[in-house]
Amino acid sequence: MVEDWPDPRDATDAAEFVAAMRTLRARTDLSYRVLERRAAKAGTPLPSSTISGALSRDTLPRADLLAAFLRACGADEATVERWLAARADLAASGQAPEPEPVAPEIVPEEPRGKRPKLLWAAAGVVAVVALVTGGLLVFDDPPPEPPAALPSSSAPAPLTTATEAANASLGTPPTGRARVRLAHTGLCVGEGPEKFVREERIVLGQQDCATASPPMSVEAVEGGYRLLLHSPEHGEGCATVDYGGTSASTLLAGDHCEPGRPDQRFVFEPVTVPVRGYLLKSAAGAEWCVGVYKGSSEAGVQLIQDRCDGTAAQVFLVDSVV
Repeated sequence: MVEDWPDPRDATDAAEFVAAMRTLRARTDLSYRVLERRAAKAGTPLPSSTISGALSRDTLPRADLLAAFLRACGADEATVERWLAARADLAASGQAPEPEPVAPEIVPEEPRGKRPKLLWAAAGVVAVVALVTGGLLVFDDPPPEPPAALPSSSAPAPLTTATEAANASLGTPPTGRARVRLAHTGLCVGEGPEKFVREERIVLGQQDCATASPPMSVEAVEGGYRLLLHSPEHGEGCATVDYGGTSASTLLAGDHCEPGRPDQRFVFEPVTVPVRGYLLKSAAGAEWCVGVYKGSSEAGVQLIQDRCDGTAAQVFLVDSVV
């Protein structure tokens, strides 16, 4: 197997080195989830989100990440050393490595239930789409389809006293088992493969309500709500905005639920314009709105946190499920 892997010494820059890593993973035919499990068994935790993030960039991965990735792929120590040496040579030639991660805020661990440990596909990552400056995502364009917008402007209309009163009358969303739907299509939020990229990753998008999965719940927490995903395969997870939720143009996917995470906490903001429903905003990116990518009405298109544009493609409905 190792004999079929690309030679890292053929890479002349960071982009080619990462491309070789992608080729290596493709030849192993191991998914991100499988690599995560193998790394955990080896005692070197390597979340699938970290793997996907590293393979989507054109910067050198950290040495420890590279070593853990290679061992999870089945590399022997000689192969690991060869890749580390090639990485070191590129770094010495001026190829900027990936920055060290910032230490996360430590929060008390939530008591564990009897559910098995979650193995969600990713939180905070996109598989092979390129990142522009500042970590924004770039997609291949889907067929153009203008979203339903306000008649006079693409920006939300200023609130009047009457509008504020009408919004307030919506109240809070129902909690417990629920269907979360897009107002402009009536489609339900569920998991599915990311569209418009060559390597599909499981993300949250708008799906046919008859087949949308996994079942969802709206849970009230301090400062907002969590959207729980009840996966028969992976147990309970939470809807999570990629990259910590602090950037626009980022996707949403299921991840381990962790107490206090702002990228897993949302606010439902009542609106009556352009349609009656709720704007969905993450606590980590409160200046942006969650909606459907490019306002598409096509089933399967992913959700994205982006600039609030005043369209019905960023308005959600919440229906209790008995």
